[in-house]
Amino acid sequence: MVATILSSSFALLPLPAYAASIGCGSTITTSTTLKSNIGPCSGDGLYLGASGITLNCAGHTISSNTGSGTGISLNGISRVTVKNCLVTGFEDGFVVSASSSNILAGNTASGNVAHGFDVEGSSGNTFTKNTASSNGYQGFYLGSSSGNKFTSNKATGDNFDGFRLDFSNSNTFTKNTASSNGYQGFYLGNCSGNTLTSNTANANAQYGYFLVGSSGNKLTSNTASGNIYEGFLLYSASDNNKLTSNTGSGSGQYGIVLYGSSGNKLTSNTANGNKIDGFVVYSNSGNNKLTKNTANGNDIGFYVELCAANKLTSNTADGNIEYGYFDVTTGTGTKGTANTYSLDECSGNLVGGATPTGLCTPQP
Repeated sequence: MVATILSSSFALLPLPAYAASIGCGSTITTSTTLKSNIGPCSGDGLYLGASGITLNCAGHTISSNTGSGTGISLNGISRVTVKNCLVTGFEDGFVVSASSSNILAGNTASGNVAHGFDVEGSSGNTFTKNTASSNGYQGFYLGSSSGNKFTSNKATGDNFDGFRLDFSNSNTFTKNTASSNGYQGFYLGNCSGNTLTSNTANANAQYGYFLVGSSGNKLTSNTASGNIYEGFLLYSASDNNKLTSNTGSGSGQYGIVLYGSSGNKLTSNTANGNKIDGFVVYSNSGNNKLTKNTANGNDIGFYVELCAANKLTSNTADGNIEYGYFDVTTGTGTKGTANTYSLDECSGNLVGGATPTGLCTPQP
């Protein structure tokens, strides 16, 4: 009888918190809130091993002292939430691989050897208010991943790019910030159908937004300020993109550049106060439409060379150090250029409104 009572009483005692037994290399299979820091780890930190669960680090740190392994790994799972985690010192901070419909919110990846957040072959995931800082490669990296949403994340001081997409389509980036990164704020390589809205790329060591071989993307109301080279660069067959109401200002060279890229529509963008030119259309960039854009306070407002069949309509170029519009092409277009100008405005440019004269009014 005594044994029975003891057994029953023991069964009623509360079990120890699962989080208390978690350490480096643990696999999480039930919803868990961490009670303490984990590490330093010599290999991996934590694995998420089941779908539909939540890991709440509650502000605790998962760390490595070897620069190897992954801090938190999601592989082949879905509907998982990871929040409030600080991951540092691993090869990669967070890895999402072949996984879908997961949420990462309020996490920080700092001082990892490669990427802060590495998303590979994954779709439909949501990243909100995460921070990547001082990582060796990219803050946020997407490889062959589609349909993911990034909102209000920050990438600062990463050695390469703040946000990099390779062969990744139909992702959405809204109100993210990429500042003081070693290369680009946002890099899109061989990507299509992505939407970037109200993002900020400031003081990056090369470009604010760099698209290479990337077509059919939409960039709206984004800001690039104080980047060393260009604010926006569409390069090498980055065709049929739409840029609307973006601002590329205070760049060390150019505000917004089309280089070897065609069929793009630039509408109501602003490129002011860049060290060289506001807008540049160059090197076999054809059939682009530039409408209602503004380029003030640059060396030259709009510079066009080695390209044809572009249409510039109702743009404004005022107060530039040299010309508002400078087109060195030849052809059957406006005033003997290879391009068409209509209703473009210029005033207060120090050398002249345009060369050749007559591309804009009222300034001769």
